[in-house]
Amino acid sequence: MSASFALLADGRFPSGGHAHSFGYEAASREWALDSTEGVASFIEGRLHSTGRTEASLIAAVSHEIRTRQQPNWSVLDAEAEARIISGALRAASRALGRQWLRAGGRVWPGGVAADLFATVGGPHQVLALAAVGSDAGLGTYQTVLLHLHHLVSGITTAAVRLHGLDPFEMSGVTERFGETLEALAEEATESRAMPLADVSAWSGPLTEILAEEHAAWDSRLFQS
Repeated sequence: MSASFALLADGRFPSGGHAHSFGYEAASREWALDSTEGVASFIEGRLHSTGRTEASLIAAVSHEIRTRQQPNWSVLDAEAEARIISGALRAASRALGRQWLRAGGRVWPGGVAADLFATVGGPHQVLALAAVGSDAGLGTYQTVLLHLHHLVSGITTAAVRLHGLDPFEMSGVTERFGETLEALAEEATESRAMPLADVSAWSGPLTEILAEEHAAWDSRLFQS
């Protein structure tokens, strides 16, 4: 892996993920997710539903960036929008997209990500991350793997902050999913050239419903 990948994968990179639990905060109020196995089961579900969809979208966007002189950002953004049912999660996705652009634009100014600043409300996270990954010199597989890593580490970090779980055990959970992340990244990369309409659209209906409830909480630690 490149030095740029290490920089982007570092939890200290200001991508904004620290403010999000990727649905874990809302879910942990409904189910017993305050244990190592509980966290692992939640991650498993996220990876094989919305995680797979996001991985496929990032691969498709990365392919567009590399093969088209000027990607059709409005179409790509609409494809991402169509795969996020919850309005609250759409807002969270765009907030993360704006943060990826801010951070990436400062480190790699003048790249393809600069084209996304004009997106009304900010681009969805998958578009911004794919663009920043391209500017950083990452390949499609690396960019997808980066996103999946952030998904898993974001949830395990949230578990430590919300329930005081052992950070060493949570790091072990992250490592446990290593082969799964690689397999999902390979799967997405292999399908990167498929028509956009055929890109995966796996979802997690309960996660989407809980996201709407979470957005209305009077007190919460995470934005999503």
